[in-house]
Amino acid sequence: MPNKKALIPLLLAVFVDLVGFSIVLPVLPGLFLDPASGILPAITPYATRTILLGALLGLYPLIQIFTAPILGALADRYGRKPVLVLSFLGTLAGYLLFGFGVVTGHLWMLLVGRLIDGATGGNVSVAQAAIADLSDAKSRAKNFGL
Repeated sequence: MPNKKALIPLLLAVFVDLVGFSIVLPVLPGLFLDPASGILPAITPYATRTILLGALLGLYPLIQIFTAPILGALADRYGRKPVLVLSFLGTLAGYLLFGFGVVTGHLWMLLVGRLIDGATGGNVSVAQAAIADLSDAKSRAKNFGL
């Protein structure tokens, strides 16, 4: 049985990654579809608003497809901990930029924030590999289920 304290940051990494994808789901439709929100000019057609909303929502997982294997390779080469720390810092930067974009109404900040968050948020595979490294055969399934 691995040290439970060693699992906490790894489980936190998985949690933050999942939150990173879903935290914007309740916020973005109101920002993009309401002409009074100020993110887009009020005269922007509804179809354009929905396309931009879909693009912003899809940007996070799309960039993750390409960067998660890179994070995994970096973790194999340099160790799991430095890559997880780097991904947390990137996620923080992405959240901050996205938040500033919401507050200031700058679309480019929203896009770049999601891009950064998606690029550094693909740490689930790194965290799962670390959980596997820390777990014995008896506790591995339980630890993955946490």
